[in-house]
Amino acid sequence: HGTFENGIPVGGRIQYVRILSAIAIFLLLLASINFMNLATARSSLRAREIGVRKVMGAQRSTLSQQFFTEATLYAIASTVVASAIVCLLLPYFNTLTGKSIHIPLSDPRVWLTLGSMILLTGILSGAYPAFMLSSFSVAKSLKGRTKQVGSNYFRHALVSFQFAISIFLISGTMIISKQLSYILNKDVGLQRDNLVSIDLTGNLYD
Repeated sequence: HGTFENGIPVGGRIQYVRILSAIAIFLLLLASINFMNLATARSSLRAREIGVRKVMGAQRSTLSQQFFTEATLYAIASTVVASAIVCLLLPYFNTLTGKSIHIPLSDPRVWLTLGSMILLTGILSGAYPAFMLSSFSVAKSLKGRTKQVGSNYFRHALVSFQFAISIFLISGTMIISKQLSYILNKDVGLQRDNLVSIDLTGNLYD
C-alpha cells in the first residue's frame, strides 16, 4: 500500500498487486483446465487399468482418491520447479526493475499460501478426471469402450472457456502495451529533461 509524502508516491501500489494476482489466478486456472483436458483425453490409455483395479476390489472412492493424489503430486512438483525458477531469476528481475523484492521464507504465511495453492490446484485439476475416470464400468473398461456422450460436452465447454481466458489475457496485454506506448511517446508540450523544481513554503492565500 503506497502513500504520498510531499506529493511524491512512496512505496508500491496495491492496484498493481491485485492486477498481477488476478492474472496469476487466470494462468493457474488455464493450467488446471489444460491438465483436465489432457487427463480425460488419455482416459482410454488407463481404461484397462481402471477395469483391473475394480475387478481386484477397488472402490470408486479409492480410484478418485488416486487421481486426486496424482494431481496434487503434479502440483507439488510444479510448485517446487516454479519456486526454484523464481529464486534464480529474482536478482535479475530486481536489477531490471530497480526494486529490492525478496521472498520472506521465514514468514509462515508464505508457506500457508503455497500449501493452499497446491491443495486448491490439485483439487481443481483432479476433480473432473477423478469423477469421470472412476465412473467407468468394469466391462467397458476392459473392452476399451470408455466413450461417454456427456463428458464430451463438458470437455468442449472447458476448451471454450480456456480459449476465452486466453483471448482475454492477450487482448488485455495488447491494450496495456498500446496505452504505455502512448503515455511514453505522447508530446506533452514540454521537455522532461532539465526541469527546475522550486519548493514553496508558507500560506499560499496570504
